[in-house]
Amino acid sequence: MTARVAAVVLAAGLGHRLRPFTDAVPKPLLPVVDIPLVSRALSHVAKVASQAYVNLHYRSADMVSFLSGRPHPLPVQWRTETRLTGPAGALRVFAAERPAGTASCGCGGSPSASTPGTK
Repeated sequence: MTARVAAVVLAAGLGHRLRPFTDAVPKPLLPVVDIPLVSRALSHVAKVASQAYVNLHYRSADMVSFLSGRPHPLPVQWRTETRLTGPAGALRVFAAERPAGTASCGCGGSPSASTPGTK
């Protein structure tokens, strides 16, 4: 694990393409082989990051309950967006919170779609 990398997991979207499944459950909590997508993302980013930030919006109370109710493979913080600002907006929200000198990477819909970058 790299000690100076912070990851942003994008989990605020409305999940339109997965309706009707996302009518009652936010997309990041949908299970794939009994493991929620957000858990899979956090497990993947834990291999390269020492801190994870998760942006929330749609059904954020469900996400907060999930994130605060169990251990994760790395420290996790989250923020709820009052309006969707897209991936750049999520990175901007967390940029001020990450420790100085750390790189950041984003992880969207699936861990294989992650886009590394630095500020």
